[in-house]
Amino acid sequence: MKPQIKDFSSFSQSDLYVLYENVYFSSEGMSETFDGKYPDLESFERDISMLKSLPGAIALAAEVDNKPVAYVTIRLRSQTR
Repeated sequence: MKPQIKDFSSFSQSDLYVLYENVYFSSEGMSETFDGKYPDLESFERDISMLKSLPGAIALAAEVDNKPVAYVTIRLRSQTR
């Protein structure tokens, strides 16, 4: 099946939480631990809610068989220099 790209709002928060957990535990390049960043589903939901409120932010996931399998988020930051 061909993946479809959808906004995070198309998925349940718990499905996205599991996806993030899988990515964090299978990647060595993360700057912090999953448990440190998201100790529970509520902390994940707060972070995603904050992300969605930022101007210009993007939160997309690829869907296969009605489940998110990959994601990309972009948080615009002001230039500091």
